[in-house]
Amino acid sequence: MADTLALTDVLDARHWITEEARCSDVIPLFTTPAEAAADVPADLSLRLLFASTLIEGAAMARGVTYGTLALEWGAFCAENPESGWLDFL
Repeated sequence: MADTLALTDVLDARHWITEEARCSDVIPLFTTPAEAAADVPADLSLRLLFASTLIEGAAMARGVTYGTLALEWGAFCAENPESGWLDFL
């Protein structure tokens, strides 16, 4: 059965991704094996949704593709795992 979320869960996920998350926290959101995706908890799915949306918006603002910016961000985070993940954007 799917998790039930409240507005506070959404706001908590938004706060975490914009204020607290470090590169080492966010990278695993993007590296979940496909076969495990159905078992990802709802709160982690929300965090991934917010992270993806922020990357997509930044890519559009820079005039590059999502994939291009995601690769650049991934390289930044690989070199700076304890940096705030938004430091790159």
